[in-house]
Amino acid sequence: MHCPLPRPRAILSLYGMGGDFMTSHYVSPKTSPFFRGRELLDVANPEFQEFQYYPSDANEKAKEPTAGVTAHSPLSYHPRTYHIPGYPANPRMLLPRLYLQLGTYLDYYTGQHEPSLSEKLRELSLGTSLNDASTVRSEIIARMLGSIPERHSSLFPQLIAPLKVRSGEWPLTVFVHGTDDTAVPIQESRNLHQLILTSGSSLVTEATPEADETRRASTDAEEKHGNVFDEVVEYLDHVIRDRT
Repeated sequence: MHCPLPRPRAILSLYGMGGDFMTSHYVSPKTSPFFRGRELLDVANPEFQEFQYYPSDANEKAKEPTAGVTAHSPLSYHPRTYHIPGYPANPRMLLPRLYLQLGTYLDYYTGQHEPSLSEKLRELSLGTSLNDASTVRSEIIARMLGSIPERHSSLFPQLIAPLKVRSGEWPLTVFVHGTDDTAVPIQESRNLHQLILTSGSSLVTEATPEADETRRASTDAEEKHGNVFDEVVEYLDHVIRDRT
């Protein structure tokens, strides 16, 4: 999407994000476990304060996150003796989950906090379930997408992919996504897959293992889904060689 020269011959999307950001997963605050069955985070935890944006009100100015921007934040885990063995010790590792829980993920994704993009999208959703397929939902999603400032549009594959397909700039795409994935719902891949097809491209294939283990560092992922991984590699190798 952001690589015009040289344009890639193919895209492999592994549980890719951005195929459908207009869902409750990104826009709505959570009040019960939603992320792989894990407990809700304590948003008041001091460890998270430096990573949060606090909007202005009648008495105080907005407070920007004080944590510096970094391109390198090493994985770190608590020992087995910790009360939650193996729990992330680096708070940055929990930030995506925190922002999803707060329903403000897209604010941090785009950098637009005031006015809050997430709050605007929630207002436009009119309380409608954003996860159900219906004509009403389609109309609401169209309004939500139309409200995204043009300066952010390149961050939303569901906006850019159809344009790239129609202009002939979108390469063959293979989707691999676990059907039970709760970290990045499979709706992301299914929606982008459909958008690409309806925009005029037939160069799409989809593989969806019926599990969430494709994205986990589990010892049996290769045993359970190795055939899918092998098929994707062979297919892409064949396509790339044919187009060389």
